[in-house]
Amino acid sequence: MSASPAAPLLPPDPSDAELPRFRPTRRLERSPHLDRLLTAARRVGEAFPELAGREVRLDLLSSASRYRGLTFPMERPPRVAVRPHTRTPLALHATLAHEFVHLLQPPHGTIPGGERSCDLYALARVGSRFPHPPAYLRLPRGLAREWAGWAARAELLAQESLRRREAGERRYIVEWERRLGEEFRGRRDQGAQGGQGGSDGAPEHRPIARGP
Repeated sequence: MSASPAAPLLPPDPSDAELPRFRPTRRLERSPHLDRLLTAARRVGEAFPELAGREVRLDLLSSASRYRGLTFPMERPPRVAVRPHTRTPLALHATLAHEFVHLLQPPHGTIPGGERSCDLYALARVGSRFPHPPAYLRLPRGLAREWAGWAARAELLAQESLRRREAGERRYIVEWERRLGEEFRGRRDQGAQGGQGGSDGAPEHRPIARGP
């Protein structure tokens, strides 16, 4: 689908030199969500130096959309659209990170295609900064509810899995799912037996709180 002709680029902010050049569509310009979305996009964009200086249109999906976000990489310039209402600010930031990874997948980038790969690369970039469970990776039952306590570990394992991919491993996504699942079940069983760890069975170390 296509949006109405977009408005001119916003005046550049000197602090945005290393960020994508975000341009709101007219639909977003008329929305009360404009400032919130631009602020969130700039925060997440800091983790994507490959997009620095590239023009990206920001748009809104219908609040009734079944998707939290969609990317249209073949449009010129590419467009990222998100649902205006999310359960938490962290969900919005995590959605934007996922959609920005799509801009680095073929045909314009080298990150492997697919939603699960997209989730894993987003986790490796901002998993502990914006702790929200991934939508496409397989998680053991109960882990999503405890995600805040596991986000830092999930990010570290994602980074390790991507290094394994660079070394030739082709089951790097499955390996991430296996390792995180084993650790989660191990901690949960240990907690049930009175072992060390948090009261919810998650690791004692928690991600640094950086705000939504």
